[in-house]
Amino acid sequence: DQVTKRAIYERHGVAQYWLVHPTDRIVTIYRRASDGGFATPDIFEARGRVAIVGHEGLSIDWEQAFVDVSPVS
Repeated sequence: DQVTKRAIYERHGVAQYWLVHPTDRIVTIYRRASDGGFATPDIFEARGRVAIVGHEGLSIDWEQAFVDVSPVS
């Protein structure tokens, strides 16, 4: 997802894409930079509520998103 899909998304003009790692609760967000490629990603722990840039009024409540996620054994 961070190599092949990133290159495909970048080539096709995707504005942003998110990689969510539910077990680790880490989110990586790639956003389009002014040069047309993706900028250095924002990486953060999935806690609280986060607004989605470019989508007015849309946000994710991570506590609700992970209610039923259990670690895989």
